[in-house]
Amino acid sequence: MSAVSLSSRGYLPGASPMITSSGKDMRKSGLEDTQGWVIDPQLWVDEWRRIHPVKTAQCVAEQLNAPVRTVEKWLSGESRPSFDWFGPILCAYGLGFVAAGMPNPAPWLDDHARDERRAAILAKRQALDEQLAADWNRRANA
Repeated sequence: MSAVSLSSRGYLPGASPMITSSGKDMRKSGLEDTQGWVIDPQLWVDEWRRIHPVKTAQCVAEQLNAPVRTVEKWLSGESRPSFDWFGPILCAYGLGFVAAGMPNPAPWLDDHARDERRAAILAKRQALDEQLAADWNRRANA
């Protein structure tokens, strides 16, 4: 190995980043926010634990049709969901869940996730209003 390859990989103390022919530092792939598409899997884990407080791994595995051991590894931080699981997670938990796993989601994505949450809340409110109306009618007719 040459001294250049040793210093570019960080084996030598005080090694600086690799410099390109233009004199600029090379950007390390995957370390910068790619316009809001960086997903923090711990945020998904926290949300799964909130949604499924009991038997989290089993419930998530059932929702995603995934092996329980795979989900257990996600929950423990031993591994993270691969891109293959992005579609099933999106379909099972929705856009709001996916956006919740992003520290800085793109504005349009955040807007769509907010609209999805608003629609879910309004549907719950309508169901509660119907239950209250049914209870009121039952009480009035009794």
